[in-house]
Amino acid sequence: MEAVVGGTNGGFDWSHQTAELIVTMLPEIQSRGVATAAEVDIETLEQRMQREIEAGSVIVSRSEVGAWSHA
Repeated sequence: MEAVVGGTNGGFDWSHQTAELIVTMLPEIQSRGVATAAEVDIETLEQRMQREIEAGSVIVSRSEVGAWSHA
């Protein structure tokens, strides 16, 4: 398992990637009633995440587990 651990630069990369993912997923987020576009406020999302990172927030991102076998 790998994890990104680091200072500001690692956090900024994470916030940019996550904001881009949210842009892509926003129609589904809205259609399922998870949040409205106003609540997400995509225009400021990345900057808000960056401020949280700078303030010392702990961020837990998704994880993937893969397996392969051959008979």
